[in-house]
Amino acid sequence: MAEDSDNLGYGFGPLAGDEPESLCVMVHGYGADGSDMIGAARILADYLPGTLFVAPNGPEPCPTNPGFYQWYGMEAGIAGVDVGIRHVAPLLNRYIDLQLERLGLSDDELIIFGFSQGGGVALEAAYRRSKPCMALLCFTSALRNKDRLEAEMSAKPPTLLVHGAEDEVIPPASLPRASALLSSLGVHVETYICEGMGHTMNEEGVHTGANFILEQRLG
Repeated sequence: MAEDSDNLGYGFGPLAGDEPESLCVMVHGYGADGSDMIGAARILADYLPGTLFVAPNGPEPCPTNPGFYQWYGMEAGIAGVDVGIRHVAPLLNRYIDLQLERLGLSDDELIIFGFSQGGGVALEAAYRRSKPCMALLCFTSALRNKDRLEAEMSAKPPTLLVHGAEDEVIPPASLPRASALLSSLGVHVETYICEGMGHTMNEEGVHTGANFILEQRLG
């Protein structure tokens, strides 16, 4: 079992042995690194003992939190966010492809899990893969580039969107709008609101995510 860091990020599991039967790629938020996701990986591993969890670091140093990372800069406002996500999502997909090839796994054995800025990148990347992953989980995230989504969507993985009722960064009202759009495009999407939670992850939400993954695995 590995729990260590290098310039690619962090890893955890599998609890059941050395040969993973599935892969979970965890995408951290702004001004953080892959270690932020390992707490959630520990919870998920109890449900998914055969899963390897990997949490890469974002590609850019974060200017507001030295020593940590961002997936794209926040300086250019909403338009800049859309451009930044479009630019970095293919990088995440290339990373995922390399990990799947290394492990001899396929997209139906892949889980993508994103938080905040990383959740937006995960949404952008997962819907543009050549095949759908087993499950896509995003916490307190925003769906961007909505005007391009229908034309660019090449995969429709089952999706769980989790949001805090008290999120002060991304309004909870964005959740039903994102869900409605994804549903209209043929995505099986479920939502979950964590009462009293702000812009963070909590154990309640992660346990909900674990059960969602198990439902997809069992078909």
